[in-house]
Amino acid sequence: MEKVEVIRYIETLSFEISNDPKFIIDKIENVCSKRGFEVYRYENSHYLDFVGPTFRILFKDLRNFNFSYTPYIIFLSLFAFLIFLYVWLIKSLKPLNELKNNIKNFSKK
Repeated sequence: MEKVEVIRYIETLSFEISNDPKFIIDKIENVCSKRGFEVYRYENSHYLDFVGPTFRILFKDLRNFNFSYTPYIIFLSLFAFLIFLYVWLIKSLKPLNELKNNIKNFSKK
């Protein structure tokens, strides 16, 4: 592919050409490397470094990837509720177990 075709195609995927690729490449964290491209993370943004046969272009992803604790809080709350429900049921059924034992003891006499 030609450089212009690559730029047009990648820009349709919600990417833009990075303004200062040298500054960013020095301070980034490599996320994924494959043949022909690399994915980097820098300051909560993702970058796509496209390597062609005669050129190299760094694109910035325009989408936001925000991390949320909400699913974890919901899961832990639900898990705690189920544990509470289990303990409450066991405590509720304990008198019935004692009653069953008393009935057995009475029938043996």
